[in-house]
Formats: sequence, C-alpha cells, structure tokens
Amino acid sequence: MIMELEYKIPSAEELEILSQGLINALPANMTAIESFAFFLRDEKNTIRGGASGHLLFGSIYTHLLWVTDALRGQGHGTALMRAVETLGRKKNCRLATVNTFSFQALPFYLALGYQIDFERKGYENSATNYYLSKALQTT
Repeated sequence: MIMELEYKIPSAEELEILSQGLINALPANMTAIESFAFFLRDEKNTIRGGASGHLLFGSIYTHLLWVTDALRGQGHGTALMRAVETLGRKKNCRLATVNTFSFQALPFYLALGYQIDFERKGYENSATNYYLSKALQTT
C-alpha cells in the first residue's frame, strides 16, 4: 500500500479523526478523554470570551482561555477559570493544568494559585513557555 503524506491546515472533522483514533487506542483502565468549553456571551449572543480544553486521566487541562480586550480586567477570566476548576472537581479531577507564554498570562495564573511545574525556553524573541498546575480538592 502506498501512503501519501500531506501537509495542510486541518478541518475540525480531520482533527476529530485524529482525536478519536487516539481515544480508541487508550488502555481499558483509562477514562475517556472529554472536551469541554465555557462561553461568555453578550446580549446579542456574540461570544466575547471563553475557556476550552479536555478532561483527561484525572485532570482538567485548559487549552484556550480568551476574553475580548474590552472586557479584560473585570473578573471574567477569573470566572471562566473558576468554572473550569469547578467542572474539574465535579468530574473528580485531582489536578488542573494550563500552559502560557511569558508574554501572555503568567501573573494571572499565579494569582489564581497555579504553580509552575516546568518552563521551556528557546522560542522566538526569547519567549518562555510555562506549564502550570493546581491541586483540586474534590468533595
């Protein structure tokens, strides 16, 4: 069988094929990976912010967190992260994780109680990528 290697910007459907392939290859004793998203919408139902990520293996990972510039500094980012953590607790996650670059939101996550687990240097303009975590108390 001849296989062709293709580079492209993927569609959501193509990414889902990769995700499902990975999920189907998990050992039977591991919980399934589950995606989540919270959205901040205005009165016209326009998305003005949100958080998304994955529940995986007893942890909750925030992949994306964004609030439009006009709403920053008003507590919306904190509310979104608190919602993520609450979901993590409901799903019995022991750990919340996130990563951010030095030019993004490191002070924000530190103020929320996240701790730096690892930092990776070597990005353009001397940027550093920080990997952070926070222990979650489950009830």
